[in-house]
Amino acid sequence: MSKSSGLIGIDIAYVVALIGTIFSSVFFVVGGRMHMLSHEHYFLILDFFPSLFFFLNGMTVTLTMRDRRISTRRLQAYLGKRGSILLLLGLLFVKSWDLNLLLACGIFYLLAPVVAEWNNIILRTLCIASALMTVVLINFDLPASVTTFSVKLSGADGKDLLAFLMFNGYFSVLPWITFFLAGMLYGRSEMRPRGLYPISSIVCVVAMALAFFVEEYCKTLYGMRDSVDTISVFPFSFKFYLPAFLIFSIASCILFLNVLLYVFRKDIPLKFEQFVQSFSSSKYSIYFFASFLGFIILNSSNTVAFRDKFVIFFTAITVIVLSIVLTAQWKKRLTQNAPVEWLIKRISGSAKK
Repeated sequence: MSKSSGLIGIDIAYVVALIGTIFSSVFFVVGGRMHMLSHEHYFLILDFFPSLFFFLNGMTVTLTMRDRRISTRRLQAYLGKRGSILLLLGLLFVKSWDLNLLLACGIFYLLAPVVAEWNNIILRTLCIASALMTVVLINFDLPASVTTFSVKLSGADGKDLLAFLMFNGYFSVLPWITFFLAGMLYGRSEMRPRGLYPISSIVCVVAMALAFFVEEYCKTLYGMRDSVDTISVFPFSFKFYLPAFLIFSIASCILFLNVLLYVFRKDIPLKFEQFVQSFSSSKYSIYFFASFLGFIILNSSNTVAFRDKFVIFFTAITVIVLSIVLTAQWKKRLTQNAPVEWLIKRISGSAKK
């Protein structure tokens, strides 16, 4: 048995978030259903996973900043270089993989050194402002949109490219930076909740219930739903309008982390801990391989074959398994670090002194 630091729950959360994000992105992109994803609607379950991933990114930035053994200036430089590498890797798939987590993470890490030193009041204000800005922007006809195999830019000018990077609805800056900022705020709180039902968890349950009332209000306000259901299997088919989704998902992320940090606060098997930490420390490489495999599938298969939802589910699971295997083989045969993490470490070095 191994004495848990109490934070192994974070690594487990990363594993869950990564697997879920790859599954949802493969389903939507390979399934050729990106046209069914809109700025107004978000899938309550499938879109929870990327929101959790970005939430964890923000939280781990804060936790690292709280480590007095690490120079703040060195950490800020490290985050900037990490962001640049992830952004460049994400740009490799900008025309082939619509749900581009690497691109979004790159932008967030570039912004992190700027906002990491701000106090809680400013950070909360920025988090609320980003949520409100997203809700406002869904009412405008932005010039950029995402389609499979290409970036459709009306007029192809700088304004269109900026709109694509900042707000295309999925894995751009908005609305996902709201979760990143919420994660940074969570990282500044007490990371070892007392009891299974701490006050923060109770508040989250109330907020999740409130989200359903907000959803009912949004139905009367917007008054429209997608004419075609992308997923017919309940509860995966359940959608929320953006305001309700933001409330529900942020509360869900906090509640999920509270539970994991409490459950895994005691001794755990050493092999299990090592496996989970190895998995979570290779997250960007696993997603990189998943994007690469998805690119191969999209360019070598007949899209008619993916009209069957069973085929899409099987493809998503296959991509997840192969991505994990490829990453494990890289670490076994080439370097101890997975490829993307190796590149980040090679170029930016370590955050520690």
